[in-house]
Amino acid sequence: MSLTSELKITHGFARTFVDSHFSNLSSMSRECNRSLRNFGTLPNLHAHSVVSMLVGTAIDYRLRAYFRRNVHRSSVIQQGLRTLEVCHSLEVPLDAGRGYFETRLIKNRWATSRGRHTGSKLMASFERTTAKIKLRQRLADRMEERMCRFAVLFAYLDCIGRAPGGNSALERVMVLGEFTVSKILSAMDSAIVADVVLLSGMFFERHQDLIKGARKVVIGRPLLGSVDVPGGADFDMIIDGCLFDFKTTLKPKVTTEALRQLVGYWLLDYENKYQIETVAVLLLRQGHLQRFNIRDLLTSEFLPSMLRSKFRDGLRQDHALRSAHLKG
Repeated sequence: MSLTSELKITHGFARTFVDSHFSNLSSMSRECNRSLRNFGTLPNLHAHSVVSMLVGTAIDYRLRAYFRRNVHRSSVIQQGLRTLEVCHSLEVPLDAGRGYFETRLIKNRWATSRGRHTGSKLMASFERTTAKIKLRQRLADRMEERMCRFAVLFAYLDCIGRAPGGNSALERVMVLGEFTVSKILSAMDSAIVADVVLLSGMFFERHQDLIKGARKVVIGRPLLGSVDVPGGADFDMIIDGCLFDFKTTLKPKVTTEALRQLVGYWLLDYENKYQIETVAVLLLRQGHLQRFNIRDLLTSEFLPSMLRSKFRDGLRQDHALRSAHLKG
């Protein structure tokens, strides 16, 4: 589970609370989307939705690296590396036809004597790479590609960190553990890397004011209230009090779901640590930035501090009830 999953449960506490106190999100979404119709829908670059999701995660890490050198220290990436260090093998089902399935055992090369230091070598290599670049600047083509290859690898590690029990990302990365850093980066799918390079370039060209003018930048991390959400909740980026959600969607839309999630993050900042006053959806492929003032989204009469307290208490009560139901 995650904040996204919680908000998809139609009659769940989180969804009901957000819709009750921010009741105009759907109308705000429709109003935005009317003005986005002229953009049209872009052709699909990737055959599988899981690849599109990987691109979305990878570009998140690349954009963070425009502002900070320590994106590799993300708790989710580190969890992904820890999973690789302790998982010795993975049993993968194979379709043998006629409804029968066989399994194939994949050995984890990160857990061998040759591969056990690969994680630390990767981190050190990224640190050497970022030490050579200037933040908030356009990079030479080769360096940009290298940064994007790291971003794709971080996206795989992110997927592993969020689902340590196993997924296609774990299967993909396990076999790379005994490779050199250069070979691991070279093994990242060229089509995915090219897409991330393209998106990174578009972001730099179209949002110079955002990149150059940002004064206070907080890159993605869990919020205080993330502990109250099964699976946690970590945002993309906060720039000068504006909470950003970066989208790589082909169809230009600001969905109600995206607004719910941004509002959910705002609510999870229980003590107003990040002083979020606005939220924004940035459609990277279309170069469109849509900002919303929290005061315009809020339809409740409660003060922000009281609203966050009610959300916190409700989440904890809901979690306790669900835990008791499972035990019973």
